[in-house]
Amino acid sequence: MDMKRYDRITPPGTKDYVFDECECLRSVCEKLRGLFTEHDYLEVRTPTIEFFDTFSNGVGKISQDELYTLTDSSGRLLVLRPDSTKPIARLCASRLNKRSLPLRIWYNQPVFRRNIQLCKKSDENLQSGVELIGSKSIKADIEMLLLAVESMNTLFGRNFLIEIGHMGLIRSLLSNISDPILSMKTRIAIASKNYPELLSLSDCVGEAGRALREIPKSFGSPDILDLAKNLFSKCEEQKALDELKLLCQIVKDHGYGENIIVDLAVVNDYEYYTGVVFRGYIRDEGMALLSGGRYDTLYSDYGIDMPAVGFAVGVNDVARIMSAKAEKPNCTDKILMIYSSANKMPQALSEAKKYKLKGYKTQISLDDNDCDAIANAKKSGAELIIIKD
Repeated sequence: MDMKRYDRITPPGTKDYVFDECECLRSVCEKLRGLFTEHDYLEVRTPTIEFFDTFSNGVGKISQDELYTLTDSSGRLLVLRPDSTKPIARLCASRLNKRSLPLRIWYNQPVFRRNIQLCKKSDENLQSGVELIGSKSIKADIEMLLLAVESMNTLFGRNFLIEIGHMGLIRSLLSNISDPILSMKTRIAIASKNYPELLSLSDCVGEAGRALREIPKSFGSPDILDLAKNLFSKCEEQKALDELKLLCQIVKDHGYGENIIVDLAVVNDYEYYTGVVFRGYIRDEGMALLSGGRYDTLYSDYGIDMPAVGFAVGVNDVARIMSAKAEKPNCTDKILMIYSSANKMPQALSEAKKYKLKGYKTQISLDDNDCDAIANAKKSGAELIIIKD
């Protein structure tokens, strides 16, 4: 009985990238690298393989079902890196623990995560991101949000939206619910804007019920923040709204007022994020291409108090959109093909070098005669130079 062979396909959730696709991926990475280094962020790179313990508990815990696992020669459990922020936290708590704060770090590396929901997402994703580590100041949030805005503008021009919310509001609302199962149901209902479910749940949370009923509708221009003031009464809730108002105003003053929207029901990873959260979209796509926010408790997994804020850009998805929109650098440049006999190859290579210095893409024809060279140049759409013997 023949066994099914898998030697000509890639595993589910992965794909091969060829030619123009690789060029687009490189273009996205180079644009972001230029922006991040311009703002004095320093590059780090963490191992593709990490110990399972890095992600098995604490604030950065990830379900084992989502991890790609393997073992080392000693039988210890390892994982393919599912996230970059937790390894960077490990790096800062060890090798970089003597560096002065704040630390400004950027990275460009793939992450690997099993798609257990089977919703056609990739399991291997290239991410470019930044982390600003060691400051609780609202100024750090401002810097990070403006850098996110500039990242989207660098990649897509003005055709983008930044959606902003605050996990402080969500956490405050959920603190009124003592039942952990009920709290989880409420969190899911907020994230999915399940209004009927929230109406039902709001009867169980007393005074916070009014805010729960209204929070899915608290979406739109920053003007909704003034209306939201009447929904929240706690000091920490008012502080969160004030922070959002300031951030939105600064983005507007920066010239991007039309590119920011408020959504008080934004629920990024609940255990992970503690303050402002944001996502970046382009106007005709429903998938978030950039995601981030403030996470002030992650470093407690390493026994240190180190607040941080950051974001990551999904390079694969950005490149896919750029490719579909034909926004690929040099993808349409014509090839200049140079043909010669074998004994004239040094002359052909010298000629190719001259044209490369002029900005041409050049190839040496490997055909055995000029008739085949002419036919192949025509087939590939290349211009042909023939060096006579």
